[in-house]
Amino acid sequence: MTRIDFLVTGSTGFLGHAVTERLTASGYSFISLGRAATGLSSRHLRFDADRSSLSDLPEMLAGLEPRWVLHLAGAPPASRPETAYRVNAGMLGQIIAALGGRVSRIVAIGTAAEYGETLMSNEPAAESAPCLPVGTYGLSKYAQTTVALAARRRGVPITIARTFNLVGPGVPDHLSLGRFVQQLRGEAGRTGTLRVGALEKRRDFVEVGAAATAIIGLATSAAEMPAVVNVCSGISTPLRDWLEGLIAATGFEVAVETDSSLRRSFDPDDVVGCNALLRACGFDIPAPAIDVVTQAIWRYGQDHAARTRAADLGREVLEVTGLAKLASAE
Repeated sequence: MTRIDFLVTGSTGFLGHAVTERLTASGYSFISLGRAATGLSSRHLRFDADRSSLSDLPEMLAGLEPRWVLHLAGAPPASRPETAYRVNAGMLGQIIAALGGRVSRIVAIGTAAEYGETLMSNEPAAESAPCLPVGTYGLSKYAQTTVALAARRRGVPITIARTFNLVGPGVPDHLSLGRFVQQLRGEAGRTGTLRVGALEKRRDFVEVGAAATAIIGLATSAAEMPAVVNVCSGISTPLRDWLEGLIAATGFEVAVETDSSLRRSFDPDDVVGCNALLRACGFDIPAPAIDVVTQAIWRYGQDHAARTRAADLGREVLEVTGLAKLASAE
């Protein structure tokens, strides 16, 4: 058996990157599982949840003895239904089957989208609120939660960390702030016009590093943890404030145009979580400082663009000089 502090799935994702950085800084050992290695883990298990057979997971994990499991992997919101349910619910089921009886705790990542129509009340959503998810993403993540709850009834120590709107450097393009960054780095930066949907909407934004710290704490706490815990600040802020912060960080002169075609069919006015249970577990996540976080997001995007250009130039030089063929031959 390979003894290790953590098994971390989805370690190269937005949340996974923040989690693995904090595990490394705290001196924890961990093995990553997913499509690509982080470069921080002591060992990586290559597994593509979209293409690999989930039934292979128990055999892959048979030789491991992690103390805790952080299951961060999941299908992105735009996934086909069969992929979403397979990855979000099926993968957790296989991990529980393989490791559930010999770990101190599994923490799997849920989402505020599981509350669905309940969010239309514009009241803080507590963990006891009914889950009425809308759309494939929310439904498939709630299916994951039902898998976790069934395992918990069998004695498996598992907690769903239900995250609200994560923000921070590297925010992905499928989230509103990520789309704003993408536009500002591209068309909006060139034309001076940014097209947006409903900026009056309010969301409970959570800085990704603070979320990562809380999630690690939920796993390692010696206290008994609830079945589901909201990872939220309990405070909502308008999306407009975040866009204005991003524009200020760029230094660009940008006109903002509202495009009704970009509005979503299901789009609650105010999505905010109740953080009372999170605080009872010993974790208090403050509302993020918009100016600080948006500046960090923009700097990261600029640095990432520079790294990408350098990598593209390096490949072009190899091709032109013929060294690419030489390198592949070796």
